[in-house]
Amino acid sequence: MKQKRDDAYFDKIWRETCEKASESGIELSSDERINRRVSRPPAVLAACVTDTSTGTRSAEGDGESIQTRYRGKLFAVVDELISELDRRFTSNDELLNAMAACDPHSHSFMSAESS
Repeated sequence: MKQKRDDAYFDKIWRETCEKASESGIELSSDERINRRVSRPPAVLAACVTDTSTGTRSAEGDGESIQTRYRGKLFAVVDELISELDRRFTSNDELLNAMAACDPHSHSFMSAESS
């Protein structure tokens, strides 16, 4: 999974996506820019000075390409998957070993050291 978080892997997927989109008659350009709405503070707070967040989003990412945006999304998903796999399988070694001791097909079946 860690090998999937790579620019070369994303570029391969992006090329395949562009080819499929072209075959389907969907125009998708890697140079297309994302247009976002201008973020404004709530009208109620227009005359106020605040020292905390007002819940508005920043204008980060304005002008970034679709390809850059989806690269970030892919990497975020892969990072989350890696994190969850590590959490579920690495930190539970004792539990998994104990469960293997209950499996008749396991090499550690009925082993006292596994529990």
